[in-house]
Amino acid sequence: MKKTLFLILFSLLILTSCSSNKEVQKPVQAVSAIDQYKINAAITAAEVWLDLSDQKLYDQCYDVSATLLQNTVTKESLSESLKNAREPLGALSKRTLIAAEYFEVLPGAPSGEYVVIQYSSYSESNSNVIETITPMLNDGVWKVSGYYIR
Repeated sequence: MKKTLFLILFSLLILTSCSSNKEVQKPVQAVSAIDQYKINAAITAAEVWLDLSDQKLYDQCYDVSATLLQNTVTKESLSESLKNAREPLGALSKRTLIAAEYFEVLPGAPSGEYVVIQYSSYSESNSNVIETITPMLNDGVWKVSGYYIR
């Protein structure tokens, strides 16, 4: 009886996971409550920064960025880069969070606390773009240390 029940349950599991209409999902890693709190705080900082960028307030983006970013580029350089990357797309009409992951080590970056966040965004020119924004914990405050749009 137990063997039969096991075979039935196992068969159902195989059948439901092999459906041709469904994509295979990556296993979801458990996130600690502390890491989730950090991720949420970083998302809030990213959204403030993105709102400034959406309003073309590029100098203010620099002012609220992490020291790491400010030590890498000048205010003028960041403003020009954001203008050149964002303005050809037109206004972004929709932004959907697709991923946010906490890290303590990132390639090419100093040790610290980072959250890599990705958004799927749509512009008024109907272009779909991916925005990757990386806040880091900077003197106890989450601030953007990097931004990339493709």
